[in-house]
Amino acid sequence: MIVTKTPTSSKGILLHPVKSTQIKEIGYSPESKTLVVTFLSGAGKAYHYADVTQAEYDAFKGAQSVGSHFGKHIKQRSFVKV
Repeated sequence: MIVTKTPTSSKGILLHPVKSTQIKEIGYSPESKTLVVTFLSGAGKAYHYADVTQAEYDAFKGAQSVGSHFGKHIKQRSFVKV
């Protein structure tokens, strides 16, 4: 669930704070199909996940538990740490 705060960005992708005990912010670029996730721990590193569809991002951002959804549907994907 996205919370209302000023978004930040990672490589030009707007990041929105979320309510989670693990995840700090998420963002998505439909043009590049890139999902970005930052965590509460990890010194502000952004994790970029490629080939994520708009529907997958919408399900993630609308999940009752963003952390649980991440663990079940995204965590196993390959990523690039930025």
